[in-house]
Amino acid sequence: MCLRNVMITTFFCIGLITGIFHVSAQLSDSGIFGVQNIGIPLIPGHSGSDYIFIGDYSDGQIRILAPGLYYCTDNMRTTSEDYAIRLENQSVTLDGSGHQVMGSGGFCDGVQILPESYQCIIRNFSLISDFYHGIYSEGEYAFIHNNTIRNASAHGIQSRGNYSQIHFNTVEDTGDVCIFSYGDNSSLYHNYVFRGRNGILNHGNHADISRNYAINNYRYGIAAGGVYVGPDPGDTGKGYYTIMKDNIALMNGYSGLISYMPHGVVHDNIAIQNSRAGIDTTARSNNTTLSGNMVVNNSLGIRISDQARDLIVRHNRITAHTQADLFILQNNSCGYGAIFDNYFGSLVHLDGAGHIENITWTNPNGPTPGKNIISGPFIAGNYWSNPDGNGWSDIQAPSVTGYSQVPYEVKSGQGVYDTAPLVRIGHNVSSFADEWTIIHPIGNITYPRYSDPYYITQAKPGAVLNNLRVDGFLNASAPSYTFSSIDQDHIIETNGSPEQDQVHVRFTYSPSVGNYPLKVQFTDNSIGSPNSWYWQFGDGSNSTEKDPEHIYMIPGRYSVSLRAFNDITGGNSVCNNCITVL
Repeated sequence: MCLRNVMITTFFCIGLITGIFHVSAQLSDSGIFGVQNIGIPLIPGHSGSDYIFIGDYSDGQIRILAPGLYYCTDNMRTTSEDYAIRLENQSVTLDGSGHQVMGSGGFCDGVQILPESYQCIIRNFSLISDFYHGIYSEGEYAFIHNNTIRNASAHGIQSRGNYSQIHFNTVEDTGDVCIFSYGDNSSLYHNYVFRGRNGILNHGNHADISRNYAINNYRYGIAAGGVYVGPDPGDTGKGYYTIMKDNIALMNGYSGLISYMPHGVVHDNIAIQNSRAGIDTTARSNNTTLSGNMVVNNSLGIRISDQARDLIVRHNRITAHTQADLFILQNNSCGYGAIFDNYFGSLVHLDGAGHIENITWTNPNGPTPGKNIISGPFIAGNYWSNPDGNGWSDIQAPSVTGYSQVPYEVKSGQGVYDTAPLVRIGHNVSSFADEWTIIHPIGNITYPRYSDPYYITQAKPGAVLNNLRVDGFLNASAPSYTFSSIDQDHIIETNGSPEQDQVHVRFTYSPSVGNYPLKVQFTDNSIGSPNSWYWQFGDGSNSTEKDPEHIYMIPGRYSVSLRAFNDITGGNSVCNNCITVL
């Protein structure tokens, strides 16, 4: 694979992340925090067997004493030194109904769940801000769903109970950990964590950590398996059998993901532009499997220890790293495992002083039938490429089996070989989509000779698919295309255009960096002829002008959003951390 294709893959992933942010913003605008007014309203001054409301919404404290569904009727602020809202019984549902809970710092928690309060739900708070913990739960079977937490001096969400479910929350700008889960058998799903010391930190056994987005955290994006627990936990375990799947870790200060304890499964994650490594393991990562991950453009791709036993690294795409694709730490030489069916595409494939002689560098079962990392017909060794696409595997003669009989020395002078390294087979299909269309799969893929690659083509939301070109020839705007018995390379492209009257929000700004007070000119470039606008500048200010000028008075990094509407449709766009005031 050439460098251009690596860049296309990287840009596709970043574009996917950006698209998710836009969809998330649009969902919020369309009423994801909508007030249902079902259940018991929390009314200031009420004192009964169900709940006690001390003070009022401008400065109050609420104790919920009985099971039931309760909802807030206004934004709340508290100067309490211990909590704003506390759940003191089982089977309590607390619905924020899109309202906010604001604190005044110190050691006060936003919402607390007591240990005896199991099967409690906290949901739909548009903002919980300026607390020690945004949400602090000790109850079993807690369900924490669809909340936004900001500026917690310790943790945005801390859950200590077993069987907790923490889903669809946004946590940002915390002093320590955005989401900290201690309980066993917990589920952390589809959360967004930004700018914490760590994004997600899990200490519980049998945790499922899936489809989370960890971006720009100071240390780890997602760390599972007892990080910082101190001495070996022995038989009690901390973070054994953890699953980390389908997560995105981007631009974190240490590593994107780390699997710390035995029996971890790290599968189908994306790790891009993390400062130390895309994926990290430790000497304790015995019986851990890393598979199906896309690890691109970090300092190091994957770090492992030569002490870990039964470590499997397979079917990962590891490329475009500034130091090395794979780094092996030297702890001792007792570890062993297998590293096979991976795509290595950086200038340096392997680094570190760790022992590599106990590692098997090809399929331990020998080449077996199955689709490998470059779509060849056998799962064998690894594909050894480089950024220019002319690495060892690239320049070998193509083989009908997709692997070579010529061994490849994995590190020069070490005498350790990949005995069945992968090589090219078949033909390339390069697929491209313009800004209005989607094609899947995208990029440059090698298919077995005489196979029938299948492509899905469609328009993005608010657009139409105009045409499909295959090898330069125009085809109908079909929702799919199948090549028949390919025996040469092909190019497939989609082109589209925006739907009439559909608003697609775009804007520019200048300058993006400067000393305070910083005057920034914002310009609306939206498609669809909007006639109303709503800007949010990230510092609490907003504007309804088309092309506003805004002055930032306080140093910091600011995210800007624009919602624009015409008489028929509307749209939303967010630029995260795009203004830097020095």
